[in-house]
Amino acid sequence: MTTIEEGETLFAQGKIEEAEKCFLDLLKNDPKNSETLNNLGAIQHAKGNLQEAEDFFIQALAVNEGYLDALLNLADLYQNAKRWKEAAIQLEKFISICNHDHNVFNQLGLIYLEMDDTVKAQVALKKSLELNPEQKTVRDSLNALKIQNPVELASRDQIREDYSNHQLSKTELPKTDNLMKEPKAPRVSRNGQPTVCVGLPVYNGGRLLSQAIESILSQDFENIQLIISDNCSTDNTEGICLKYQKMDKRIRYHRFEENLGMVLNFKNVLGLSSAPYFMWASHDDLHERTFITECLERLESDPSIALVYPRSKVLDNNSKFLGIADDHVNADQDSGVQRFRHLIWEIGMCNMVYGLHKTNMLKKVRT
Repeated sequence: MTTIEEGETLFAQGKIEEAEKCFLDLLKNDPKNSETLNNLGAIQHAKGNLQEAEDFFIQALAVNEGYLDALLNLADLYQNAKRWKEAAIQLEKFISICNHDHNVFNQLGLIYLEMDDTVKAQVALKKSLELNPEQKTVRDSLNALKIQNPVELASRDQIREDYSNHQLSKTELPKTDNLMKEPKAPRVSRNGQPTVCVGLPVYNGGRLLSQAIESILSQDFENIQLIISDNCSTDNTEGICLKYQKMDKRIRYHRFEENLGMVLNFKNVLGLSSAPYFMWASHDDLHERTFITECLERLESDPSIALVYPRSKVLDNNSKFLGIADDHVNADQDSGVQRFRHLIWEIGMCNMVYGLHKTNMLKKVRT
């Protein structure tokens, strides 16, 4: 018999249709299972069927009004749709049951700001700081609200950054239609040079580094170069990199004799690149097999596009799927001012930095 755990495993593997069938079968046998209803809501949300997703979340809460995952998922749906009041109601219900998560209070404070209710925003942010006093941007925002000086108010993206590690539900799925596509045949550049350079700055990344490297080398787009810049690691990072360099001629390994800091290490891999397209990668990130292919296809379709990045799955230290990063940046406005305004209000976890860039445009950026 199919189980909820099997459905969640299919979720984690990105097998959306199979996961949906699994949960629909479970629903036939147990129509009032709140966890099944919530999972089906997450699937519909991932597929862009927002009304159906809302219906499933509401059904889950009708069965179990204190189901925290469903409350957060419904709040997220309303927040994405800018239905601020409804989002606030769901989070208020959440904290009436569970009031020890500072991330939720940050999220609620952000929603109150969108509703122009600065009094409630102050209460929520104050509670967040009581739970976690180490949040500088939230403290700055709270101080600015207290003195009623909007010029000094920290931007909403800074507040978001302090709760961006909070995951809405273990069953949320990527909002993309590309997961189920068949891998495309690799494309090779005509001049024999790599089309895409992947720059991987690293310091003491030994525990997860091998998985990250393998996810890059196993891309279905093979015409890449992987440049690894080791910032004088003191663990087994060097040995891992040298092992993979012997195995794959596409790898170029560089090691500093002293630690020069993160910024210079990121600059180093970009400076060593000569490919027309470039992307940074992290030692603790994994990439879908079609990551480069899908991004490159979109990037090449429009000469005005400088960067393409996908929605990001969030994994824990054991690579268990937790949810989808709250990224909503789509800076395609005609006006540079509008693009900048959109960016500073909507940027969250900065995952777009790890997207695919046009190298010539990226190297023009002043830092």
